[in-house]
Amino acid sequence: MSVRFVPIVPTARAAALHWEFHNRLYARAGRARLLSQISQLQIAINRYVLPVWQSVGLSEDWDDSHLAILNAVRTGDVTSAAQMTA
Repeated sequence: MSVRFVPIVPTARAAALHWEFHNRLYARAGRARLLSQISQLQIAINRYVLPVWQSVGLSEDWDDSHLAILNAVRTGDVTSAAQMTA
């Protein structure tokens, strides 16, 4: 079963879900200060990336790459998950 979780035109809500997805992965590292810094960076850049996402669109493999990260985490393949989020 293929799950598609991004609207055709990304919205502010989709961007928030995108950051939440990554932050949940980063939180597992147990580095609260780094996660806080990443969150602040996401807030700062969101005003720039969201218009680009909306005008240019997302890469065709955007869903697939995020599903691959999720599958790596689910199967305990930490090395692959880390490489895909680096």
